[in-house]
Amino acid sequence: MKRKYYSGKMLKKSVGLIWGKTPYFLRTRIIRATQPKFTVSVAAIITNEKEHLLLQLRPTTSRHAPGQLTCFGGRREKNESMESCLQRELTEELKWTPTLYSFACDLWQGDTFIASFFY
Repeated sequence: MKRKYYSGKMLKKSVGLIWGKTPYFLRTRIIRATQPKFTVSVAAIITNEKEHLLLQLRPTTSRHAPGQLTCFGGRREKNESMESCLQRELTEELKWTPTLYSFACDLWQGDTFIASFFY
């Protein structure tokens, strides 16, 4: 699995995003709402001091988001908190456990909850 930092200009060129303090996909598709009873997925917005994003390029054979740049994260286990799920997923995928993070937003597509994002 390839891992790279992408600057805002590279993202705009490669996937047509508009760069600002918050990535375009988060600014346009987030509907703030009450927290659902059970959040099925969590994702991490990982940046460095130059505001470069660390994203994963999904394999073209992947079941979910094939060939696309995505944030690191995954599905919650039953009775698992969002924070422990985030730590578990990042440890599994990056061999790194975040020490400081905070809730950023929830992502919805219409009435369907997609994921909770942390940064």
